[in-house]
Amino acid sequence: MDHLKKELQALVEDLNGVTRKAAALLASVAPPASPAERRNAREEKPVCRSRAGRPAKTASVRVGKRKGKKTSSAELPAETERRKVMKMISDMREDGASFDQIARKLESKSIPTFSGRGRWRKQTVHKLYQRNAH
Repeated sequence: MDHLKKELQALVEDLNGVTRKAAALLASVAPPASPAERRNAREEKPVCRSRAGRPAKTASVRVGKRKGKKTSSAELPAETERRKVMKMISDMREDGASFDQIARKLESKSIPTFSGRGRWRKQTVHKLYQRNAH
């Protein structure tokens, strides 16, 4: 067991020597980094890995997917358009349409969502209806 430990220590020392030589060679070839480049390098977060080798889920890692394309601000509905959409939702709801049917109708008419991205969903229509019913 001791001979394995000594071999491992020798390998680590060799690796450290190679690392120092590589750093010295890089410093002689590449110009020193400016303060802004060093600051940007510090701000980049390294990828954390879980024990299984997969990227770990941290606060900086996006887990979900954003669906739909983002719409430019020129294509977003103006306040009057928002009122028209809310009136359409209220009218359809009073006529007995489900939130899912309303969402499908808005999608079929290619009416952009208020955020300008994503699609109309029954949950979104329900929340809007609940907020504006009062």
